[in-house]
This record gives sequence, C-alpha cells and structure tokens, in this order.
Amino acid sequence: MTEEIKYSSFRWFILVTMVISVATSSLSLISPAPIIGDILKAGTFPGMNAGGVVLLTMSSFNLFVAIACIGGGFLLDRFGFFRVYIVGIILICAGELLVPVIGQSVWGMVFVRMLEGFGTGPVMSAGASIAANYFPYKERPMVNGFTGFSVMTGISVGLILVPHIAASTGSWVSAMSNIWPIGILAVIMNIVVALGPKPPVVEEAKLPVASKSELGAAFKMPVTYFLIGFVFLMSWIFQAYNDITPNYITLAPPVGLGKSAGLMSLSTYSFMLAAVITGVVNMKLFNGNIKPHLVITFLLGGLMSWTMLMPSVYGNNGLFIGCLAMTTFFYGFVNPLSLGYVSQKYPQHVTGRLGGIAQGVGIVGGFIGPTVGATVLAVTNSYTIPIIILGATNIVGFIIALFAPIKGDK
Repeated sequence: MTEEIKYSSFRWFILVTMVISVATSSLSLISPAPIIGDILKAGTFPGMNAGGVVLLTMSSFNLFVAIACIGGGFLLDRFGFFRVYIVGIILICAGELLVPVIGQSVWGMVFVRMLEGFGTGPVMSAGASIAANYFPYKERPMVNGFTGFSVMTGISVGLILVPHIAASTGSWVSAMSNIWPIGILAVIMNIVVALGPKPPVVEEAKLPVASKSELGAAFKMPVTYFLIGFVFLMSWIFQAYNDITPNYITLAPPVGLGKSAGLMSLSTYSFMLAAVITGVVNMKLFNGNIKPHLVITFLLGGLMSWTMLMPSVYGNNGLFIGCLAMTTFFYGFVNPLSLGYVSQKYPQHVTGRLGGIAQGVGIVGGFIGPTVGATVLAVTNSYTIPIIILGATNIVGFIIALFAPIKGDK
C-alpha cells in the first residue's frame, strides 16, 4: 500500500478526539457502578436491593447502547463521525445534567440512562469508520485498538473520579451529574475536527460478491459473520472476566481466594497495551494476516484463563499477577484485529454500519457472559465452573478461528 502520502497529519488530532470522546462515553457507562452502595444507603429507590439498582442503572444502559450501536452505524456512514459524535456526546451530557432533576425516580433514571446509552452507542462503534476514512491501510488496526484503550481509560477514570465526587459532596446524585464538563471538551474537539481537513479521496475496497448494495454484499460473505462473531465472543469473555475475577480474588475461601483486588490491576493495563500494539504485532509476526493471530490469541487466552484455578499460580502473588496480565493481554488483540480487518477490507461507506452491528452484537455478548457466570455461581456457590466456562469460551473462539475464511494481504 502506497496511499500514506495522501493522509494529513491532522489524523493524529482526530485519533486524540476519538480517545477523549470514547472515554467520555465509557465514563458515563461506569458512573453508577462504583457508587451502588451510596445509592442504596441513600434509600433513593425504596425496596430495591443491589441487584435491582444494577439492573436499573447498568443493564438498562447496555440495552440502549446495543440498540444505538446498530442504528448509529447507519448515521456514521451517512453524516460522518464528528457530527454523530457531537450529537451523541450532547445526549450523554444532557443525561448527566438531568440526574439531579429526574434521576431520583425509577423512570427518571431509565430516561437518563436511555439518553446516555443512545449517545454512547454511535460513539463506541465509530472506530472502524474513522480508521477507514482518515488513516492509511497499515494504521487501521491500531486505530481500532485505541477504541478499546479509550473504553478502559474512561472506566479507569470513572472508578476513581466518581467515588471521589460522591465522598466530597456526600451525594451520589452529584457524582453521576458533575462529570459533564469532560463531555464539553469532547464536543469542542469534534468541532475542531469539523473545521479541519476532510478525509482524502481514495479508491474504496471492492467486495468480491455482487449485490444491490455494498452492505448486502458484505453479508453475503461468510467472513463477515466470523468477524462479528469474534467481537461477540470477546465481549462475552472480557465482561465475564471482569465480573468473575474481582470477587473470586477477594471473597474468603472456600468460595474465593481471600486476596486483595489490587492483584488484577495490572491486567487492565495489559489489555489496553495489547489493543494499542495490535497492528504492529500483526504486521511484524503475521505479515498482516489476522487469522493465525486470532487462532493463537484465543488459544493462549483460554489456557491462561484456566491458570486462575491452579494452586501453584494463585499461591504466588507475583506469578498470579503475571498470569492475569497475560490473560487479558491475549484478550486485548481480538476486537482490534476483527474491526481492523473491516476497516481495511470493506468499502469505507459501509464500515460505520458494520462496526456498529459488530459492537451492538458485542454488547449482547457482554451481557450473556456475566449472566452465564452469575447463574452457574448461584447454583454451585463456587467460581470453579464459571472460570472453566470462561476458558472454554476462548477455546470455542480458537476452533472457530481455525476455520475462518480469512485471507492475508499476500
């Protein structure tokens, strides 16, 4: 590929804008999670236990995000990412500002999370479209990797910032509301993008299948379903990991290990690192072919997941930290590889829709994974089978990747 000379250096400002925008949305996503206890203590929703508050504030949000990811992809392809980002972030900020007004009633909170979820969906699903339109071929997996990096950045900030606001103000309402200024920064940056250089005009990729539309052609290709399936599986896996691991580590034996939750902190950063370096690793080791990379990633991710059950591993804190970090490091490659392939191999004007559909289906996987784990845990009162299922889901991805009809550049 020799198209790099056509791309403006302004694309790096676009990348930073994407990072801030996606982090804004994931900050909104996570904002209720670390203050569930504060919400319960305040007695805001009488008769509702912790599970009910989680359903109200978190599960409803994920439902709206899934809907908006799929629908938002069409908007991305038609109007461009920065217009969709501006509207989406305004919806997120509006939801945050409405928390003190209506957020202390059940239906008011549902409306708040609907606004935030509808704003978040298109923001999180834009990575493939941004990569395809503004970045040269070899940089596109890296851009999609920054989507995952940005999500984790927003979550990490939220887990620290939101409880701090709640503690300093004595109000969970203020904690969920007073994060809106970060969204204003994201809006300003997107306005700058709107005034900046337009994406270069390049020849779009052609699909080897005839259809009335390019999107229809994409869905006549088996590889499309494999790519969406990989995003679904890794969303299942990573959300299940995040649901299982903290409690497995901290709960007293025999259910858990009775250790500090801080043991898994490095695993968050290793996931982010893998997401960012995906493109470089894939080119250096696999010459741009994502199939062997996916095969190895799923296999090693599954094997490393099972190390959590090995006494020789969890009995040594240093080794345990390293194994957890390696587990999520392998997890971190999957979605950037899959969505990077979309941004490289599919026509630019359908990447928003395909990325949105993949992310929307991924949200469903992110709901199913923790639900399966929680259901098995409730029946067995043990984390052994949930962790076995976690590793086995990776092995399913390994088997599917072996048969995926994916071709390399050569």
